[in-house]
Amino acid sequence: MDPQQQMEFVKNTAVLMARLEQRGEKMHELLEASTQSMRSAVERAEKAATELMDSNRVEIATHAQMALKHGTEPYLRSVQERLEAQAKALADAAQTLQNERYASAQHLQWLTWKFVALLSITSLGLLGGSGYLLWHNLERVHNSNIQAELLEAVAKGKLSNCGGKPCVKIDKNAPVWGKNGDYVLLSDK
Repeated sequence: MDPQQQMEFVKNTAVLMARLEQRGEKMHELLEASTQSMRSAVERAEKAATELMDSNRVEIATHAQMALKHGTEPYLRSVQERLEAQAKALADAAQTLQNERYASAQHLQWLTWKFVALLSITSLGLLGGSGYLLWHNLERVHNSNIQAELLEAVAKGKLSNCGGKPCVKIDKNAPVWGKNGDYVLLSDK
């Protein structure tokens, strides 16, 4: 990979990181909005329950005074019916609150998993890209070392050009190796 391609890879990686960071910020904003919505729903339900209880107290007191004034049985029946209706309304409000909490929790869990997946994919992409760049640069260093050794050998006169073909200066006094004496040491001089 030439330097131009490396720069393009690094630019593309930076653009990808910026996009992923923007998506992460948007997910965080959605999470915050969802949490705020859940808090607001809880506050509304608590307020409704408090208002219902306060209204029940006033109504019970009013009916108790009326019952004492006009006889108890018809008013007690009326009070009981109203209390049952208000208890049902309170139970319905509690069920609605429970449903909203469950929906908010599910949404929050989905956003959390999505954020974790996004973060994992980003990390793997960066790790893979960094690993590739490291491998590529190590290959270049290795190839540069081999070229430097060859240039050093040419500079010392160990390698040369003999009639258009490469040739090597050998040490004639050195022992030979191999079955047929095919191998000799190169000259250090």
